[in-house]
Amino acid sequence: GVSVAIWMCRRPPKSAVFGWRHGAVLLEILLVAAVGCIPAGRVGNMIANVMVSFVCAVQAESFRTVLGTPFASIMCTANLRSATEYLHQFFADKEKTVLQKSLQYFGIDGIFLCGAALGAVATKFCGTYAALCCCLLLGLVFWQLQKE
Repeated sequence: GVSVAIWMCRRPPKSAVFGWRHGAVLLEILLVAAVGCIPAGRVGNMIANVMVSFVCAVQAESFRTVLGTPFASIMCTANLRSATEYLHQFFADKEKTVLQKSLQYFGIDGIFLCGAALGAVATKFCGTYAALCCCLLLGLVFWQLQKE
């Protein structure tokens, strides 16, 4: 997934409207939609796990910063560490920009937590089709990229 994202970055589309990240998000949408159609079961779960891991690798490589600050888009542990480090630094130095960075990281983790909770609820009601809900959210990301 990382290699595919790097390849896409180095071979940007010739379109003036769509950038390479659009291609990465479109690939994610297609693969997550496929995951939502795989029947549950031992083999299906293994295939879905591999596909989701691939999508996570594409995501991690394609979206590495937010507002110019490095962050982890697929896990919250590194962001929580950074948030805590900046918060500690704020209490030591009383620098407002450091507090803003800390709150930015905590905000990212808060959104991550909301996504995990929504995913749990969607899975309870939709089963494996819950993955299709992710396609809607990725569609919003695709649309948001148009504004960059």
